[in-house]
Amino acid sequence: MKRKKIWLTLGIMVSVVSMSVTAMPNQREVYAKTEYVQTMSDEKENVSPKEYNRIALKFVESLNPDTFKKWDQSIAEMTEEEEKEIKSFLDENIIKDEKDDYQKAKRIYEWIMKNIKYASPQDQNIGLKPYDVFKYKVAVCGGYSNLYKAMLNLVGIPSVLVTGNTSAGAHEWNMVYVDGKWFFSDSTWGSSNEKWFDYGFEQFSKDHMVLDVQQVYATDENGIIFGFHNGIAVMGLKNGAKTLTVPEKYKEIDVTSVAYTVFDEKYALENIIFTEKIKNVDIENKSKTLKSIAVPKENPYYASKDGVLFTKDFSRILIYPFAKEEKSFVIPKEVSDYDAKETFATPQLSEILVEEGNEKFSSYDGAVYNKDKTNLLTVPEGKDKIYIPETVVLDNIALNGKQNLKTVILEDGIKKIPPYTFSGCTSLHKIYIPASVIEISKESFNNVNLKGVTICGEKGSAAEKFAKTNQIRFEDMKALEIKLEEAKEAIAKAKGYDNADKYTEESIEILHKVIGESETVVRKEGVTVEELDRVIKKLNITIAGMEEKIEPEQPEISEEIQKKIEEVNSLIQKAKKYDNEDKYTLESIVALRKAIKEGKTAVAKEAVKEEELDQVIVNLNEAIAEMKELEVKNPPKEEKPQQEKPQIDTPKEEQGDVPKTADRSAPGVLGFGMMASTAIVAFLQKKKK
Repeated sequence: MKRKKIWLTLGIMVSVVSMSVTAMPNQREVYAKTEYVQTMSDEKENVSPKEYNRIALKFVESLNPDTFKKWDQSIAEMTEEEEKEIKSFLDENIIKDEKDDYQKAKRIYEWIMKNIKYASPQDQNIGLKPYDVFKYKVAVCGGYSNLYKAMLNLVGIPSVLVTGNTSAGAHEWNMVYVDGKWFFSDSTWGSSNEKWFDYGFEQFSKDHMVLDVQQVYATDENGIIFGFHNGIAVMGLKNGAKTLTVPEKYKEIDVTSVAYTVFDEKYALENIIFTEKIKNVDIENKSKTLKSIAVPKENPYYASKDGVLFTKDFSRILIYPFAKEEKSFVIPKEVSDYDAKETFATPQLSEILVEEGNEKFSSYDGAVYNKDKTNLLTVPEGKDKIYIPETVVLDNIALNGKQNLKTVILEDGIKKIPPYTFSGCTSLHKIYIPASVIEISKESFNNVNLKGVTICGEKGSAAEKFAKTNQIRFEDMKALEIKLEEAKEAIAKAKGYDNADKYTEESIEILHKVIGESETVVRKEGVTVEELDRVIKKLNITIAGMEEKIEPEQPEISEEIQKKIEEVNSLIQKAKKYDNEDKYTLESIVALRKAIKEGKTAVAKEAVKEEELDQVIVNLNEAIAEMKELEVKNPPKEEKPQQEKPQIDTPKEEQGDVPKTADRSAPGVLGFGMMASTAIVAFLQKKKK
């Protein structure tokens, strides 16, 4: 994030220079391109400037204009003394005896047009604050529109700021309210032609398109905050609720956007539910409380799965909620793009799998690699132990700074450990380095407490030499021994759940069976790492699925709730028929058992709500629909029962924090100036927020 901020700052600096070339009127008019069309929504359908502008006008018209008669200090600071000086100048030199508001606004516009110079690269004191522009008389579009609004406000005329796209690039202008109506007014372009004071909606829309109306908000009876940001947008939620259900409309206008402000920590939202009309979402997610995003299948632009936001075709992961509780996540086979460093920043996540069939990514022991496993891309933040395959060429990125990582096992075949590989791994306790490693950099363990580290390896290896040279504890141990020890620990952990007073008879029966099978494998002569991997995974999955006994009460419930309870019970019985480890994958069984468990918990609650039962029904249907059969040479002839597809994706079962040794299946402008001017929009938006 720090690196992004640095580049944004650089972009702003470049924009001041570049916009003076691309958006500056110079001494000529910037002629409109016929019905100039551009949106900020990537590959989504284009929306005409006229339509966006009309919606922006409707939104502002729905609010009391008196709200916008006073300068907003959140836009830029203006002191009381500065206001007095500008007001005195207005009264004495511009407004004088004029009484008509329209003429007052026009006189202010004309003064700005004649007296403010558009900044060039050589200029100093380029103003953004109203008083700085008034004093130095040099500005880019943001300074022009700020001074224009401030002067209008000082004579009692409402005005708001607008940012968007034009035929000359990213730009800022004003909306002005006089004689009972709002109109667009561009003081920057006025320096080439005064017609831009009030050119008329149709003409103005030929080469101006509103993308943001700055600092203009409305709140409905449910506490939902609206604004204009790439269309009517939800900006936040005031009532303290944890779930934001995006409404379809604001005053009969479609709500089409979710702004970045929704993810502000002050709202502490946990769940966001989209409508099918949402087509613009800011994916800069800063929320530390968000657990899930749900998108209806009818939405043509976005999709969700397990509470994660994707593009409609699942090719890109957009938002993985930071507070998502599940320890395991499956990257769908369609995914080809995600931010390898930041997408999975949540500390709860300890395992990431990749669905079979993905053409770009693969998984191994719960981490993400490129397809041929030569590059380690993402290690989950919550992972404390990792096995790294022999094919990997280690770098100084993927493992760097993983503060929860305690144990690392490098498999035989890895040759080098470069500088900073484990830098910042402050919890590192044990690392197995095979004999194949012939080079270990002195800087590999920067910011690691080596006094608390044990290097495991073979006698006479580079690992032993490195340990002795750097006074690090060394232990003669092989990878199979480490895995065997881990399997025994998993069995012991599972035995701790053998409590018939706490867990259901069905859970205990499954636990006994899995423990018995695991002990047989562990005692087996010639047992392999892969076999032990499967044992550990199955034990952890069984533990995660243990059901506690619940004594249901029988309160009075409505007929509607009773029907839904009966539907849940019916679905639970249906789901149990799929709980067959010989036929279906462990991953799909995990999701199934979780849905069954949630269903039983819901129907046993004293005051279960209808919406809770609705969600349980969705979860059960989805778990059944996404059951994936094991690949077998001679599949049974009987067909899988008809499956029902839910509309909104819901989270999968938590999977144990265990290593994997293979992929697992899962359910499945104009040149330089135009580019630089985009940065000024981002700057202006944040500056005004």
